[in-house]
Amino acid sequence: MDGRGQLALLGGEAGVGKTTIAETLCREAADLGALALVGRCYDLTDTPPYGPWMDAFGDYQPEADLPSPPAAFARTGAEAITTRSALLDGVRHFMATLAEHRPLVMLLEDLHWADPESLDLLRVVARESASQALLVLATFRGDELASNHQLYRLLPVLERESGARRIELRRLHQEALRELVATTYHMTEANSARLVGYLYAQAGGNPFFTQQLLRALEEDEVLRPLGNRWVLGDLAGASVPLALRQVIEARLLRLDEEGQQLLRTAAVIGQDVSFPLWASVVGSEEEALLALLEEATVARLIEPEADGAGFRFVHALVREALYEGINPLRRRLVHRSVGEMLAAFLSPDPDAVAYHFRQAGDAQAAGWLVEAGERAERTSALLTAAERYEAALTIQAERGMDAAEHGWLRLRLATLQRFRKPREALAHVEVAERLAREVNDPGLTARVPLVRGLLRVYADGIGDGLGDVAAGVEMIEKLPHGKAPGPDPSNLSTPPSIQGCSSRCSRGLADLPRQRNEEKGTWRTRLAAGRPRRSLARGGAWRSCTPCRDVLTGPGERTNPPGRRTRTSTSTGFWPSC
Repeated sequence: MDGRGQLALLGGEAGVGKTTIAETLCREAADLGALALVGRCYDLTDTPPYGPWMDAFGDYQPEADLPSPPAAFARTGAEAITTRSALLDGVRHFMATLAEHRPLVMLLEDLHWADPESLDLLRVVARESASQALLVLATFRGDELASNHQLYRLLPVLERESGARRIELRRLHQEALRELVATTYHMTEANSARLVGYLYAQAGGNPFFTQQLLRALEEDEVLRPLGNRWVLGDLAGASVPLALRQVIEARLLRLDEEGQQLLRTAAVIGQDVSFPLWASVVGSEEEALLALLEEATVARLIEPEADGAGFRFVHALVREALYEGINPLRRRLVHRSVGEMLAAFLSPDPDAVAYHFRQAGDAQAAGWLVEAGERAERTSALLTAAERYEAALTIQAERGMDAAEHGWLRLRLATLQRFRKPREALAHVEVAERLAREVNDPGLTARVPLVRGLLRVYADGIGDGLGDVAAGVEMIEKLPHGKAPGPDPSNLSTPPSIQGCSSRCSRGLADLPRQRNEEKGTWRTRLAAGRPRRSLARGGAWRSCTPCRDVLTGPGERTNPPGRRTRTSTSTGFWPSC
């Protein structure tokens, strides 16, 4: 509130109290006049590109002189993202302007489930938080972060670059439980000791588990008020569960068998459940479902959304327990039904549809994964796009795939991997080359040397790959009119290409290796004379050709002289720019 901000990283296991603390802080900040925005990530699904940021900005309603959110982060605005730099600039400007008018608290929940692009954006925003009236609060489950998880590697970077404060929440020890029981329940010392011992043995000091166990004891009247004090019954004979799932099952028993099954179906849909979608999947009357939701709300299993459009489970652990309690065969059928319902929407979310078809073991998932990858590419979320294409290839490898479509997908994935692992991506090019020969696809054949050269540029240096690039350009220009690279749009959208390159541009590319060889013998002489080395790329016609430049360096990226390396703020690390 004093104009200085910070990034706070709140870690701990599931149920240890991260969400409770974070939401309490947001409420207190709002009471003091701050604006609180909340974005969440969810388990059992694939978080779409910039998912938690879109969640937070999508609910934001500007008032008076407050700025409007970036167009890219409207509820359906991901398509508005043009380049990565434009997105980052838009978010930085919005956050800075908003913090000038009103102190801002940005809560990002469960980042261990976040997509890579959301973590990159957090890194950018965190750098500037110290100079703004901005508190960024991020929660995550530290025990679920493997050493190869992107957030695991990002946490020390955030602490070093932005001075982030990392707080690890621990389980309650027995002394803390004694204080909790003494404060909440006035009972004899003997009963207090029995209750503390029981809670610690069953919940292990986990606050959420402890809270649920106490609530269950009260509801079963094992723990009940009598006059001005509380009495504790026989814990050995109590119907209190030994684990949280049993606690939830006990709450479910308040619902009839049909109601329990309907709520388990909702758990398959997601943490946040659209009422119309749920009603369509289960095929029940709305009035009956509304009555069930009222019962489930009283049982503290779900909570309705403020706008009445749906509901959400009170905790991710509740949903997980319900989900895992479904027979796997039935679960697959429900996932398929949800996927088909979502696919029939006017503007379906390809990530959501693909997730449900994948869980159902349905081959339709491959097509939706490709569409999700294409959407990610359009939003400059290249890491997410590569993940979606790799998943699609895995599915199609198991079920067979049209050879031409397979080749184009391999080539597209190789192009996306040029920054992080260009040498490994060459294996995809080899497969695409073999498939191009099998199906006699001239467009695919022409594209192969171009992508191979591009990968070699990033892996070994500009001089080693430009020969292939130039050969690819020449082959593409020789294709008959209408035969430019790209598969049938009904199968797979056209991959990035250099359509539109002028002959002057292609000649410039083809001539670059010769320029480089000539330059090798003169650069020491130029330096000795006090003249800087000329950049081979400085006068290249390809630099002014947008399609060709985007293939070589990526849309919106800065181009540097050969051999120079650029450190970026993204997770891609170092890569050579042409």
